Amino acid sequence: MTISDRFAVSLVSLALLKRGYRTYKNVPPGIGAEADLLVVGHGEKFAVEVSVLAHKEAIPHALEHRRKQCEGEFGAPTYFAFLVDRDTRLLVDPELYKRMLFSNEEVTLDELELQGDLAITSK
Repeated sequence: MTISDRFAVSLVSLALLKRGYRTYKNVPPGIGAEADLLVVGHGEKFAVEVSVLAHKEAIPHALEHRRKQCEGEFGAPTYFAFLVDRDTRLLVDPELYKRMLFSNEEVTLDELELQGDLAITSK
């Protein structure tokens, strides 16, 4: 994991901690693979996959397919967060966005715009 990757995971973790969630790095949420973050709190448990991108246009197109794959591997609802490195902008799933708290002086936090028929199915 690069320094940028660790920074991105820490940013997501901080925003969730500020809302009262507990976060665990590189822990299997269920009996499967390790997620970048396991998040617990407010009666829920979910995984967050965090990626660093050079620019916003590099967001993968098959996110819903990847979400289903991750949820199968992790055994928990899964959300995505993308740090656009050159802008210090964090793009996150709408459901994850609701669970985060950030000051815009720290980093710009934006809701991820989902394209086409892509829908968030994790609750």
